[in-house]
Amino acid sequence: MIVFEHKDYRHSGSKVLHTLRTIDFIGKSIRHIPPHYFNVIRHFGILASRMKKQCKEISDRILESPPAPWED
Repeated sequence: MIVFEHKDYRHSGSKVLHTLRTIDFIGKSIRHIPPHYFNVIRHFGILASRMKKQCKEISDRILESPPAPWED
């Protein structure tokens, strides 16, 4: 038997303990392994390789600009 905990997003996001037989746990876990030929997106948005140059230019501009005046 395998006991694991996960968030139940259907019911208020509370943590739930599940107990499964080993073979059932392996079967449910294997469903999440993509086929060999399937492309998986690992990076999206600012982490994408094609965005590195654009994000670097933006961050350089932000860091070079003078800080905003402090207001109380």
